[in-house]
Amino acid sequence: MHSDWTQTRITYTVQPFHTGTFSIFRDTSVHFSSPHTNYSLRFTCPPLHVVSLIPGTNLPPLRPLKGPYLPRMSLFVSHFKALLVLGLVMLPILSAALILLRRRRMPEAAPAVAEKAPHEITLEALRQLQQSQLMNAPDAEPFYVRLSQIIRDYIEPRFGIRAPELTTEEFVREAAQSVSLSGSHRLLLEDFLKEADLVKFACFRPDPSARQRAMNAAIRFVQDTTPEPQVFNVEAR
Repeated sequence: MHSDWTQTRITYTVQPFHTGTFSIFRDTSVHFSSPHTNYSLRFTCPPLHVVSLIPGTNLPPLRPLKGPYLPRMSLFVSHFKALLVLGLVMLPILSAALILLRRRRMPEAAPAVAEKAPHEITLEALRQLQQSQLMNAPDAEPFYVRLSQIIRDYIEPRFGIRAPELTTEEFVREAAQSVSLSGSHRLLLEDFLKEADLVKFACFRPDPSARQRAMNAAIRFVQDTTPEPQVFNVEAR
């Protein structure tokens, strides 16, 4: 070896996991250059034989390496993400099933019933009173009390007169003098009061014909004070 050459030695420590023959370098070339010449060396590393230190035994092959270790928190996050994705997938399905189940259990809505007008309610109440036993009962007072109450229940919503502190008799008398009623309406109400006043006299026992006259006066008052239906005129263009 020339005095100006440099010798380099490399030592490898190999720790194989399996026994057998291994090749580390294969057809390796090393190039050197100097001001006067170039050198090229080519060599082949001999194979490396790995044998077991325990003679006469056949060791099973090692299992493959496991993946990277995940701490418990990472495992929890992974499981949580999986559950979250599963929940997002199942949520629309469960919602649709719940809506369908409610629709099957929900009873069909009853058709809407139009609200009756005050005069319709009152005429129906008068018809029921006329067909009741009070029309021919020996004691006439319950009939007139009920008849006066029906008229009061009609006047309050029809004319907007409110007087809860008054009795039914006082209320009807006040309504007969109210400016909310026209002159003809007040006359009709006074006719009804005249028939109802007869029951107050101890010597007077109204017969069914007198009760019928009071009933007719009440019916006339309701029919004559029924508001006319509104008619909307639409002009064609």
